[in-house]
Amino acid sequence: MKQRSNPLSWITVDDADLSVDEFPDGSFRFTVNYTGTYSSHVGPELVVRLKTTLPEAIIAAYQVCVALLNSYADCYITVIVQTMPDQRADRSETPGMTNAAAVSAHILANIPCNELIVFDLHSNVAKTVLESECAYDGKKLTINGPLECFLETLNDCDIDPSMKIDYIVAVDGGAVARAEEVAKHFGAEVIYCDKKRVDGKVVGHKLIAGPAKISPTSTIWVVDDLCDGGATFISVAKLVRSHYSFFELNLYVTHGLFSKGKEELFQYYTTILALFDYSEV
Repeated sequence: MKQRSNPLSWITVDDADLSVDEFPDGSFRFTVNYTGTYSSHVGPELVVRLKTTLPEAIIAAYQVCVALLNSYADCYITVIVQTMPDQRADRSETPGMTNAAAVSAHILANIPCNELIVFDLHSNVAKTVLESECAYDGKKLTINGPLECFLETLNDCDIDPSMKIDYIVAVDGGAVARAEEVAKHFGAEVIYCDKKRVDGKVVGHKLIAGPAKISPTSTIWVVDDLCDGGATFISVAKLVRSHYSFFELNLYVTHGLFSKGKEELFQYYTTILALFDYSEV
């Protein structure tokens, strides 16, 4: 059985110390000690941050928010979720199969807090659940979109957000809206790719639409929401480089798991950026 990471690495609370009790059966219990200051007439403004893709972090956040409410009935709690757990498990492909993304979104939407902030959701299922249940509960929901996340990352990396970008690559049909949004902002053209399948199995990528040729000095960015092992982005890089002759190809993802590292990716990309880079954790 894979050893579980330390629950204290899953979550933080601004201006607070957290401790956790772990039990032999795998359960855990958080204790929160808030060290910040606040007016005696108004409860503290508390910020809870989920910093992992593990579904257990949602339960951890639930526990922490309950603990805070027990101590400060008038507090205002904001929960910031870096990367929604279970985003890729958003389909029920066979009878009896659960939609994990919907389940995680349901639990997250019902955490006792005042405001929920998420970033560049991979799953429309999760988005629908969050919007519906937060509205019903009167909870403020902020979904930071792909362009907002990309611009924030450029700013964090001291890269000029008004830089010239010639082309944005959409890696497949699900990435089209994201690529078009970013391309419109930068006045760039979109290169459309999609998965290539043989007998229903993905065997690579194919070019759907793009210019006949491009300038060798063109700057191209592949923009997507999530990179896990990196196979998709290696395949797309090989495809684009096989069709065009140019110097610079860059990769941006909002959620960078990079579970197989970045070494092979850097064989194809000049720059690799992620708003949330879990390879550095």
